[in-house]
Amino acid sequence: MGDDDSSRPEGIGRGLLVVLAVVAPIATVFALGLQFITLISVSWRTFNHGSGDYLGSQIAALVIGLGVPLVLLAVGIVAVRRRRDGRPAVVLTVVAALCVGVAGVCVVLPAVGVIRQAPADDRAYRATVAQDELDELDPADPADAHQAAERMDPEIDEVLGVMHLRREAVDVRRDFTAGKTEGGNACTTYTATIALPDSLDRDATIEALSDHFDDRDEASRGADHAYTYQGDGDPSLRPANTLSEIEYRAKSNELVVESDCIIPRAARN
Repeated sequence: MGDDDSSRPEGIGRGLLVVLAVVAPIATVFALGLQFITLISVSWRTFNHGSGDYLGSQIAALVIGLGVPLVLLAVGIVAVRRRRDGRPAVVLTVVAALCVGVAGVCVVLPAVGVIRQAPADDRAYRATVAQDELDELDPADPADAHQAAERMDPEIDEVLGVMHLRREAVDVRRDFTAGKTEGGNACTTYTATIALPDSLDRDATIEALSDHFDDRDEASRGADHAYTYQGDGDPSLRPANTLSEIEYRAKSNELVVESDCIIPRAARN
């Protein structure tokens, strides 16, 4: 009766434990490689999008380097306590524990510095993007959203003329919305919505505006950029030096003007 082991819990399997003992150092080596790449990226400042270019590899190094050995260590401890798998269980436990130690020194400790540095890198990146946005602004463009609205007024009159409509016959709703650019610069978007008469032939309007916008595009050699689809879609035109687009939306039977989010000229100086 003393030799009967039937009352002991079933073992995990010696073959599986040997495989897991091999997996642990492989995961650690892979994590060390990711950590090396992360540290190179941080030290050489090879990133172009703040911490986004290296935090991914840092998190992966932590998950693989620390998470995998910890799970395998738990499996090894369970196998040792069951006393059914003998030496493979002990080997897995020792190997996994060593891998956890290596990850703690070579992955976790450097990761603390990398993660602490990330906010500063993000701030520096946003400042660079904000300045780049200011440097790339064209002095020929509108000084602000209100000037863009002024420049688009003749465009509205011209498009209404193509539709054989007068400004007095339609209602123009204007709106100015404050926002921020990707770099954090304050900007404003101008929109105007013109509800058109229900009697308007929408198919004929699409065709007429498509031809008109294409003619503008060709005459300006692309400076006035047209988006037309020959009856399949809503024709639109982006006139030069307006930072705005005028579009006929057939489904709602509206003429819509919308500008980019324009940084005021006062902020550029």
